Amino acid sequence: MGRIYAGILGPLAMIVALIRGISIDGDPTTILLTALINLFVFAAIGFCFGTIAERTLNQAIRFQMEQKLESRWERESTQGKTKNSPTT
Repeated sequence: MGRIYAGILGPLAMIVALIRGISIDGDPTTILLTALINLFVFAAIGFCFGTIAERTLNQAIRFQMEQKLESRWERESTQGKTKNSPTT
């Protein structure tokens, strides 16, 4: 997920920097340098945010699955005890 966020935020920042530079009639070298810096900085930020989001999502899913399995095991163990208990 980090690569996806980096692939979106980096080029988006570059395009915004290019449009801004062209709209103010800036020097082409300065515009390209600013756009490239924005590309790398925002790609790095997107990668970090994407990685954090992926880990958070995986932990939440794992926690829910563990809870469901635990409740299922408790239910099955309770049912097994009642079936195996002697009746009078």
